[in-house]
Amino acid sequence: MADSELALSGELNYHTVPGLWKKTSVLLSQGAVSSIDLKDVTRADSAGIAYLIEVIREARKRHQTVDVRHIPDQLTAIGAVSGLQQILGKR
Repeated sequence: MADSELALSGELNYHTVPGLWKKTSVLLSQGAVSSIDLKDVTRADSAGIAYLIEVIREARKRHQTVDVRHIPDQLTAIGAVSGLQQILGKR
């Protein structure tokens, strides 16, 4: 797999995730994503968590690994409440 980072910015929510998923799924099918950087994400909600879980699930299905970096506090909190810290790489 190519060492390629997908840097996201802006909001990661119900409105933005569907279009983002379409682009990301194409990149995953090409083996073109090794990490996702959320450093510039300004706002995120449960749709953002769903997106990340789907990315990780799809990558595993393809025997790939995607590292998620700089997870915003909002997503960390949602992940903690949902018991998803391990999936998101937070322990």
